[in-house]
Amino acid sequence: MEDTHDIIGFSSGGEKILGVVIYHYSNPLDDFYIIYADYALHKTHSSSEDAEIILENVIIPACDEALADYRLKRQHLRDMDTLHKEFKALMDALKSKMDMDGVFSSDVE
Repeated sequence: MEDTHDIIGFSSGGEKILGVVIYHYSNPLDDFYIIYADYALHKTHSSSEDAEIILENVIIPACDEALADYRLKRQHLRDMDTLHKEFKALMDALKSKMDMDGVFSSDVE
């Protein structure tokens, strides 16, 4: 399960959002969480489908910074993955072109 200060994705109002776990109470039957996200505190249980807002207009700068940093790093990983796929496709196209031109054929000495 998630622990305090972990960044997690959860559902609130039918929308998936990211938040920072502020408080986690562990119980053998059901875990209880207080999560900071979108300038509000949300309450959820591990078994519940949707979190409910318990306090709005809350600003926790450290959590906002952690969420922004997490989003940037996640976007950077997506960008790197996209670039890797494009580079691999380019290398495959170049290899295919060279094979057609006979550069890699077995009769080249």
